[in-house]
Amino acid sequence: MENIEHENRTREKLIAHANSIGVTGEFISDLVDEFYSRVRKHPSLGPIFNDKIQDWDGHIYKLKHFWASVCLHSGTYSGRPMPVHMALKNVEPFHFVQWLELFEQTVTELAPNYDVVEYFMERANRIGQSLSLGMFYRP
Repeated sequence: MENIEHENRTREKLIAHANSIGVTGEFISDLVDEFYSRVRKHPSLGPIFNDKIQDWDGHIYKLKHFWASVCLHSGTYSGRPMPVHMALKNVEPFHFVQWLELFEQTVTELAPNYDVVEYFMERANRIGQSLSLGMFYRP
């Protein structure tokens, strides 16, 4: 029981910190909407996503829960991103670089301050590296 209480206090501190710098559910929702609007129009990322995703509304909903879980420890996302990304056949390592550049550009334009940019980019870089390693650098 003590361990659960400690985990809850730790989670509350992480959420309070995120909120204090401007990372909120509303910001995440706006960021995901804008970013994936840009992805859909991107000359090389757009075709990858548009060819695979039939239900953009459902995908955006899922992505908002993903980022809320990553950034606000909401626990509302329960998917498995690696198998989904592994199934993509037309993705190359340079696409991850493009994705991260577009994500950084979007979050920089929307963020209320640079702390929010750093907060998101730390997580986005870690996620991108993990997916890229899993997809392209398997033993």
